[in-house]
Amino acid sequence: MKLFFLIIIFCWGTYSCGPKSKDSEIQKEEYLDPYLDAIRISASADKPTNKDHQAKIEFHENEYDFGTITEGDSVFHDFMFVNKGNARLLINDVSSSCGCTFPMWPKGFIRPNDSGKISIIFDSHEKVGWQLKTITVVANTSPTQTEVSIKGFVQKNKRN
Repeated sequence: MKLFFLIIIFCWGTYSCGPKSKDSEIQKEEYLDPYLDAIRISASADKPTNKDHQAKIEFHENEYDFGTITEGDSVFHDFMFVNKGNARLLINDVSSSCGCTFPMWPKGFIRPNDSGKISIIFDSHEKVGWQLKTITVVANTSPTQTEVSIKGFVQKNKRN
């Protein structure tokens, strides 16, 4: 029985240590962690002090007014943007000034002149009155933080 397991371990070790094909090497390069890739390969990382070679995020709008909604409703909005720089854009984090606002953003690179969106969901439970929520985008841009905001009025739900 021990001999059987030794043969299996020997065959597995021989197969797994054998030469790799060129296809598997290319495939491996394509699935690198995008965040590590940004540090290792990004043009802006190669020239961090060169202001002429950076990603630049430009939003179509910096503020969205959702108008008047009723307490308990949720509002959805997409902030569209374009990478106006000449280096690849990588958004590292998006946060909100309130736990009632939930952002979603693209996790990979955005090439120069390509566009993307940051989707926002605002949940108005227990948020009666005027609302102004700031969303902060952290990316490999200069400056590293860009802000957009949503605002509107939440009227009290008469059923509560």
